[in-house]
Amino acid sequence: MPRSTDTHQLEKVKKVAIQLIVEKGYEKTTVADIAKVAGVATGYIYRHYKGKQAMIQQIFEERSLNFERIVDDILVQHTDMQQVIEKYVSEVFKNARENNVVYRFMFLIAQEKIFGKSGNRQQIIERVCNKIFDKGKSQFASTINAEIIQLVLLNLPQQFVEYRINDAGEFNNISAEDEYRILQICKRALLTER
Repeated sequence: MPRSTDTHQLEKVKKVAIQLIVEKGYEKTTVADIAKVAGVATGYIYRHYKGKQAMIQQIFEERSLNFERIVDDILVQHTDMQQVIEKYVSEVFKNARENNVVYRFMFLIAQEKIFGKSGNRQQIIERVCNKIFDKGKSQFASTINAEIIQLVLLNLPQQFVEYRINDAGEFNNISAEDEYRILQICKRALLTER
């Protein structure tokens, strides 16, 4: 009879993996490290994942799908692209403040060559950008396409926040004014003059 999966235990393993990646980096974190801190046997992790790369890839993709759900919710709630941009930028800063370890994990893993454009992450990003573009075509400047939306709306706020997070994963002076400036840059870059 197959063993049942303790979802709480598996979630704990994922949280520990995220924390250790942020603290030590991907290369220096081992499955044995994750198992030890999570209080499980190494074999427990290997029963659920082929290895460290598969585990981190799954966590990365799960969080990426969560990002897509957030954007989908914003697009359902707002038809005006100015409001969509405002809400999205606000969510980036809020998420970084409230979940800075997960936020830093996502940023670090996206920088790793083996994860950066692998799996479903790039498809999710492209899908999100196309949804935003399709919903707001008439409100965007004529030079804007889904790729530019990715560069400006997805990358700029995230890069700014990452720039302001120190090695300990804490914010270094991110103010409401900073958030406002990033918001204004995104709106000016993407929207037509009103």
